Amino acid sequence: MKVKKLLIPLLLLISCMFVFAGCGNEYNAVLTYTRYDDLKGYINDDFLEENKIFGAFYKIYSEENEMEYVMLKDESFPRTRTFIVKNQSEFDNIFTEKPQELNIDFENRMLVIHTDTTIYNRPIKLQTVKADENVLTVKMKMNDGKFGVGDAAMPCQIYLFVVMDKLDITTVNCELLNA
Repeated sequence: MKVKKLLIPLLLLISCMFVFAGCGNEYNAVLTYTRYDDLKGYINDDFLEENKIFGAFYKIYSEENEMEYVMLKDESFPRTRTFIVKNQSEFDNIFTEKPQELNIDFENRMLVIHTDTTIYNRPIKLQTVKADENVLTVKMKMNDGKFGVGDAAMPCQIYLFVVMDKLDITTVNCELLNA
């Protein structure tokens, strides 16, 4: 009898945790991501060039050194950038080749592109997606690394793609934790 009294509240608590865990994604949002270097050939070169961000390393070519990596230290560049893509023509202006994971029906879905600087190549999970009036808030979290593994590298620009239900929004605030 005592086991039943303890088991029922425990099961209710676990059920509530699953209900609340799903509340952060009511817009059927799915996150995919890739590093800056992996996007060559997928994203328009002009778009990549125009949307660099402060603090990331980029390849440059010169006659002396052929190729080298240089950190963008110009503080007039933003630390992050976010784009809302709501139709096929906007999508076609950014992408030169359509990645399979971005096969989007723009009648019902939209794409949020967020770019940030990171020193890690770790899995990232979507935490919450919430809309309030015309503002969408997207929070993502990078998995914690293992102590002593040494998985850091030179800072690079990472692009994160969130495909979700189409909303009437004009602004997106994205936050990448532990980058």
